[in-house]
Amino acid sequence: NEKLSWKPQGGRVSSSNDLGYTWGLYELLLPNRKKVVGKYLNIWVRQKDGKWKVEVDIGSSNSK
Repeated sequence: NEKLSWKPQGGRVSSSNDLGYTWGLYELLLPNRKKVVGKYLNIWVRQKDGKWKVEVDIGSSNSK
């Protein structure tokens, strides 16, 4: 099984309080014991019910 973990490093919310983003580091451990590490960015949108939903989830590995 793969195991994904992430560590948020920061985030911001728009002045209108309906859009935000978070960023950080992630680590993915693959079944063959290979480890992939990298950075991620999530863009969040506040829904009508007030809950936040991830609209965009992007990542970039540090592996070559």
